Amino acid sequence: MSVGRVSMDGNRHAVKAFGRALWAFASRNAVMVIALLAAEITSAIVPVDRAYLGYFDVKTLTCLFCVLAVVCALKNINFFYMLARRIVQLFKNARMSVLALVYITFIGSMLIANDMALLTFLPLGYFVLTTTGKQKYMAFTFVMQNIAANLGGMLTPFGNPQNLYLYTKFEIPNGEFMRIMAPPFALSVLLITVCCLVFVKPEPLALADERIQLNPKRTALYLALFALAIAIVFRGIPYWIGLIVIPAVLLFADRKALRMVDYPLLFTFVFFFIFAGNMARIGAVRGFFSGLLARNTLVFSALSCQCISNVPSAILLSQFTQNYADLLVGVNVGGVGTLIASLASLITFREYVKHNPEKAGRYLAEFSAFNFGFLFVLIGVMTLLKAEEGVPMLEKMGEFFDSRLAMYDEHQLTAIESARELYRFTAERLPGRPGARVLDLGCGTGLELAPYFESNPTARIVGIDLAPGMLAELKRKFPNRALTLIQGSYFEVPFEREAFDAAVSVESLHHFTKAEKVPLYARVRGALKPGGYFILTDYFSETDEEEAFRRSELVRLKREQGAADDEFYHYDTPLTLAHELEALRKAGFADVQVLNRWAATGCIRAAK
Repeated sequence: MSVGRVSMDGNRHAVKAFGRALWAFASRNAVMVIALLAAEITSAIVPVDRAYLGYFDVKTLTCLFCVLAVVCALKNINFFYMLARRIVQLFKNARMSVLALVYITFIGSMLIANDMALLTFLPLGYFVLTTTGKQKYMAFTFVMQNIAANLGGMLTPFGNPQNLYLYTKFEIPNGEFMRIMAPPFALSVLLITVCCLVFVKPEPLALADERIQLNPKRTALYLALFALAIAIVFRGIPYWIGLIVIPAVLLFADRKALRMVDYPLLFTFVFFFIFAGNMARIGAVRGFFSGLLARNTLVFSALSCQCISNVPSAILLSQFTQNYADLLVGVNVGGVGTLIASLASLITFREYVKHNPEKAGRYLAEFSAFNFGFLFVLIGVMTLLKAEEGVPMLEKMGEFFDSRLAMYDEHQLTAIESARELYRFTAERLPGRPGARVLDLGCGTGLELAPYFESNPTARIVGIDLAPGMLAELKRKFPNRALTLIQGSYFEVPFEREAFDAAVSVESLHHFTKAEKVPLYARVRGALKPGGYFILTDYFSETDEEEAFRRSELVRLKREQGAADDEFYHYDTPLTLAHELEALRKAGFADVQVLNRWAATGCIRAAK
């Protein structure tokens, strides 16, 4: 009996220990646990299917993993600690030392991400203040380092996870990214500097010497890996190369670095990809968020961070808007405010309470006062600047696409939910008869033609597009296929009568009104042979209000910018699905059916 009791007691202790460990893990990674629950709940509403595969942004996950792994390796050799310490030793008083600590964290977040900057430089701040007897500045310094980490990372794509995600999803050009983020970045530098100068006195202090030796070979190796990771982020090197090279090198050079990677952060992204993808497929939710974001993307995205944090906000809200400039600013300035506005803020709170458990309340009060002050000033100034500068200039359709030719295919396949599936699905709906003639409206680089030529290599395509660069790329891709390519507007190019077995258009017609489409669709119908059909795959507005708002915004922008009425400009004004079907029927198509849906995108078959 005694042996049995001992065994049972041992089991109970083991279960309790496991429970405590599990609770501790969940407490440390609360956002990941919340993301998991959100994914599970929405999966009950949107059952798991093939569309789930389109949720995951593998490139973002790869870039994040590579950067985190190399940063851990550099941290293990005390690279950042030594660099920061040497900078602080240059200053001889409390004010300048605190300013240096905050600036180091600020700059560090641009290079190694906000959470890693805090994990690296908060201990240095604690060390400097305690060894020099300036503990009274501890809460202020930690708060400023926290704000610096959250706002400093905004300038670069890899400065924080939400930047990396939005930069990749929307394929934002490097120069444009910097231009968007430069004003809030400069304002943040000014605010942080003023706070440090006002709230810290220039009291003299001295920092004790400490010898730190770097291994030159390891330092050179890890810096080379860091350069590789940054090149991958900036799209200079394919991401799969980094996924092979960096883990392989660290497996031999520093396995501890691979173990130190913040895998819960990676899984947080995975779970929120599922949650955001499912939310985007719920019509009522999509209509609600699209309407709010259409009215003020910057303010709504910044406020949403206060409730669900900036990384989840970026992933979720990116499903409902194309205004990436305001979304990017919103989820960055929204990183200040509440304690959960940024995941990194919890790191600072834990670090401070670890050293000062009895002062948690005071810290939260000081944290809230400065963070909400920064939040209101940043939102206010950015709103005023936006009102002053207006909105980005409209670009002519052909010029817009040609200027983005290098990144077009990757953007289409990564930014559009379930893109690979919908392009293949569309191709499978086209005629399989050898030598079939197909009219392709807005053919671009032929993403829908690649899978079609696999099944019907003798198909004859007449492709029409405004962008000469797109047509040249299409010809380069398929030099041995029967392609007749026409540069021009499909509203103006004449179509042969009853000459085509089918017509197709993918992600091209969401720029035009129902009134503009009906005559075009009638001409497409006239170009089809008896028994021919039109396959239209495009994305649609969720509500009549969203459709009307987008159209009114285009009209306003054209009027304000003096844009010509007879030119086509790149600005999305998708119809609702119901209005699209009405346009096709009004054009004379007898049998109009919706074949499939992927979130906001749908595939329609209209038979002659």
